[in-house]
Amino acid sequence: MARKKLSVNSGGYIYLPKELRDEGYEGELDALPNHFTLTIFKPGSTLQQRKKSLELVIKDLELQMSEKV
Repeated sequence: MARKKLSVNSGGYIYLPKELRDEGYEGELDALPNHFTLTIFKPGSTLQQRKKSLELVIKDLELQMSEKV
């Protein structure tokens, strides 16, 4: 899974790299924040697609954790 660095300026605006904007991450985006993470959803994605995507993120995190042991 490719990681992306996002930057937030002092005005609170988040810069999304062009490659993400080209993939459809533009305009008003839905986001799900919690204490440790911020998930940004692609416009037009279904709940099923969002769930599947989050499951892949969890698997990637588990793999990273197993490699650090």
